[in-house]
Amino acid sequence: RPTWSGTATDLTAALGLDMKANALSMRLNVRAGRLLYEYHIQYESTRTHAGRTVTLTLIPLNGDNNKKV
Repeated sequence: RPTWSGTATDLTAALGLDMKANALSMRLNVRAGRLLYEYHIQYESTRTHAGRTVTLTLIPLNGDNNKKV
């Protein structure tokens, strides 16, 4: 599965967005269900001693019936 992982600041830079990292994190948290349903991208946010990490994982589709594997 293709996966991207990093901080929200890294993600805003990678996407070339002109917004604060905490605003992006908040939007992703609120819209995680839509992101999964419409784009098949799973959003996960974790917190450790080293900081917060955002992980985006592309969920492959199973053949013609568009069901998640």
